[in-house]
Amino acid sequence: MMNTMDTMSCSTGAALESNDEARLYFLKGNRHTRAAYRRALRDAGVELPSWVADKRNVTTKDCDHFSNVTTKAAEIAPSDDDLNALYGGQ
Repeated sequence: MMNTMDTMSCSTGAALESNDEARLYFLKGNRHTRAAYRRALRDAGVELPSWVADKRNVTTKDCDHFSNVTTKAAEIAPSDDDLNALYGGQ
């Protein structure tokens, strides 16, 4: 059995794929622990082993259509005088 710390330093998920200790640690966790484990591996740039794959039917939305959204924040931004009057400033 491989040491979990040794495999976590590997750059690919191949070492984790056959690591029984890491797999048991993952499987004992609740859904939040498992999600954090997946995210830590992704953030570290480690390829996810097959046993870490999310078994739920998860879909992501394509957000490219939000690139052309504009706001009118400049038009509704209150002036310093307005804020001072509202909050009793000087």
